Amino acid sequence: MRILRNPRYTGRAVWGQQRTEHEVTLSENRVLSDREVRRRVPASEWTFSERVAHPPLVTMEVFVAVQDVIAAPRRDTEKVGSTPRLYRLVGHMYCEFCERSMESHWSHGKPAYRCKHGVRNRNAPVQERVKQFYVREDEVLRRLAWCNSPDFHGRSQTQIIDALRSLDAVIVYGPTNIVLEYGEDVVTIP
Repeated sequence: MRILRNPRYTGRAVWGQQRTEHEVTLSENRVLSDREVRRRVPASEWTFSERVAHPPLVTMEVFVAVQDVIAAPRRDTEKVGSTPRLYRLVGHMYCEFCERSMESHWSHGKPAYRCKHGVRNRNAPVQERVKQFYVREDEVLRRLAWCNSPDFHGRSQTQIIDALRSLDAVIVYGPTNIVLEYGEDVVTIP
């Protein structure tokens, strides 16, 4: 599955999948610190080489079709005998700390998303952050409906989800706020 998700296997070189921004923060002891933060760039803004750089393993048509399937909501039937569970924000939710896609998780009878910050990663965890956190899908959609973006403010949940897909938006979730990134727009929602 990783081959079908990675654009390099189309045989073309790919640039611009992430951008680096500088973030200045003020710590508790009033010390300013500057750190680089990598942000995902929507797939519609990636740059592909004109010529094939190496023999492709996947055609461009198959790659694009797989991206559509990945971004579409999926049903999760992990438990035998359970009713299908629909996660509508799959492919849009990312962790503020580790910048990874948040995994879908059923919590208290509702769809939710969680991040364990690289528990399955061999890199050492950063000590300052919480070990894991989660957010319910309905909470994210409620906050998006009240954000100051004209594309989302006052919309129904179905309209918000349709807008997220059509704009190829990314939701970066953190414990204090949500950052909504789409196109050139970045909206911070407390």
